[in-house]
Amino acid sequence: MKKMRIVSLMLAAMLSASGLVSVAFAADETSFTATDVRRTVMEKCAVFDSRGEVSVPCKPADGDIVGYKTRDNYEGIACRCTDPEQIKPDAEGKVTVQTYDEYLKARNSSYEYAFDEETMPLNLIDGVTRETLYIVSGKSYDAVMAFCAENPALEPVGILTAHIMNPEYYYGTDAAPLRIDAADGYEIDANALNTADYHYIQNLNGWYPTDKETGKTVELKLEDAAALCEKLEARDDISFAWVRGLANAIDYPSSIRSFTVMPVVHQDYLSGDADGNGKVDLDDAITVLQAYTAVNLMKQENPLTAAQFIAADTDGDGVVQIEDALRILQIYTQSLLRQSLANTQCQTVRVGLKEGAEVDCDNAERLNLTDYMHLPVKACRSAAELEAYVSAHFTEGVFSSAPTLHDAMQKYSEDFFANQMVLAVSVTEGSGSITDTFAGIITAADQTATVTISRQVPQTMTADMAYWLFLIEIPQKTYANMQFDAVTDTAENGLHQ
Repeated sequence: MKKMRIVSLMLAAMLSASGLVSVAFAADETSFTATDVRRTVMEKCAVFDSRGEVSVPCKPADGDIVGYKTRDNYEGIACRCTDPEQIKPDAEGKVTVQTYDEYLKARNSSYEYAFDEETMPLNLIDGVTRETLYIVSGKSYDAVMAFCAENPALEPVGILTAHIMNPEYYYGTDAAPLRIDAADGYEIDANALNTADYHYIQNLNGWYPTDKETGKTVELKLEDAAALCEKLEARDDISFAWVRGLANAIDYPSSIRSFTVMPVVHQDYLSGDADGNGKVDLDDAITVLQAYTAVNLMKQENPLTAAQFIAADTDGDGVVQIEDALRILQIYTQSLLRQSLANTQCQTVRVGLKEGAEVDCDNAERLNLTDYMHLPVKACRSAAELEAYVSAHFTEGVFSSAPTLHDAMQKYSEDFFANQMVLAVSVTEGSGSITDTFAGIITAADQTATVTISRQVPQTMTADMAYWLFLIEIPQKTYANMQFDAVTDTAENGLHQ
């Protein structure tokens, strides 16, 4: 039953999920896309968990400062513009366009701790000057890039970032643990690390020296903590030891040190390939669910790299969640259907139904399930079995059809069944204007092969009933020991026999 739920989840994802969202611009409009921007920001800037922040030790300590935490903040898209009069304003007010000097003045006035805008360093990439630099900013990368695409006078060249530094101060070992790095070829063993003076405990932030008798964290003066780190570094298995500080933006303000126009990293990726192995499959959905669990339930850092995050975020909303796993299952399911469709022959015949004929199929127990529409399917392994099933249930259709039932059945001789078998799937529609087509077969781990019939329902329909018989030809060797089911791909389904 659990395995069937996996199949149901895959099919439900395929049947109900909306189309994937992708944003791209032609090469002659801009040299990078909104996705490229988002990926570059995630890799280079401090916007994704604590990634992008770098703690640089200040050793020896500068007073109580034991380190600096630096980060690059995303500020907007840097554009080259030589004819600003051609820029059309954003009618919706979602995007702001400023010269670099205008941006700098606005940034300074809104920043709690003012900086000297005249002497603030600006690092430019080739081909851009301070006079031709314009900053396009907004909450959405897509909106900003779409605005640039609509304004040929703006040539996107990179990302403007502000390099910010926070001093990290020593507050005592209880608040500022030790950073201890193992030497090459070693792992830090807490038992081996314990000394005659201290036991050590570890959490996500670092190591804490504790009192051997009480087990409580030892409060050390900075000079004592520094001396302890020197002793640890003297060991062969430890390459670096120093005190981690805390950055408090209220007591010890951060400062902007420079601005940089950063090139955008363009790299093709496969939407849904969350594990980065070059294909989309069930493992990618599992990877997304594991990441969702780690962040939202376990309150841990996101285990995905920036590249994995971009591929896993299938709708581009900046969040990896359960809906992305469902979309990945949709992508995977559709790929399986395409593969099976390319290798499978099917005859579709409009038929009539014999009055009083009882349903005789291989999936009778599933016909009343309500998760989605199940259709009768009968696996026929010989010409006699197929002839008996068709004769018991169907007649020639009232309306002309190509092929007719008689013509279709001529193909299935005993020689055909030497290596092949036929799945007979019947569909009853309330209107002949509804189009049904064979969409493919998915095989699950529990050895159940599920046929999918795609329905196209027009807005205006005729009032005639329609009965369809799908004769799907599959290799006996591949499907010899399997169970069979059939479903449609829409919630608003026709009747079934």
